[in-house]
Formats: sequence, structure tokens, C-alpha cells
Amino acid sequence: MFDISIAIILAVIAIALVSWFLRFKTKSSENRMTRMMMHLGLNPDVTGQSDLETIIREVRRNCQRCQSEGMCERWLAGTESGPNSFCPNAQVFEELKKYQVGGHVTHAQHSDSGKIAAS
Repeated sequence: MFDISIAIILAVIAIALVSWFLRFKTKSSENRMTRMMMHLGLNPDVTGQSDLETIIREVRRNCQRCQSEGMCERWLAGTESGPNSFCPNAQVFEELKKYQVGGHVTHAQHSDSGKIAAS
């Protein structure tokens, strides 16, 4: 009985740690995404625009799966120079900037080619 109780407690602790880690990783990538957008001159409020929901969902997913977190942090801190070509969202951010007017992206659509096009 004692062994089962210890196993249950350890399982609960493991689940709690994994849950905490996943929340931390999501929050960290969201923070980096926002900082990257601001650094590039793109208004982070664009993430709340309903007409860009699909694009922003993909941008978030790319950021969460990114393997260049350290490079991103250094680039954002200014200790790494050069273009942000390491960023899987770099091209999307540049396309969004083309349609930003008054802090909001206007009439952008995700085309079949993966680029953003004005409608």
C-alpha cells in the first residue's frame, strides 16, 4: 500500500512539472514573438486581429517549435548581429509590415504560396 501511495505522489509531481514546463515554454515563446515584432517595427496588437487569426496561429506555432531560442534571445538583446534569417517567422513578419497602416495590418490574406497578399 505504501509503495502505491509513493508511486501516485511521484506521478502527480511528474505531471505537475511537465505542465509547468509547457506553460513556461509557451509564455517564453509568446514573449520572444512579441519582442521580435516590436524590434521589427510591427505592432504586436496585430495578433488580435481576427482576419489574421490563421496566420498568427501559424506564427505562434513556429515560434513554439523554434530551435533557435538562444540565437533569438541574443539577437533581440543586440549581442548577435546580422539579419534575423534564423527566425522561422522572419518572412511573415516582413510581409505583415508591408500592410501595416496606423498600427494595424489592413486587408491581408494568406495566399496559396504561403505569402501574405492584400485583398
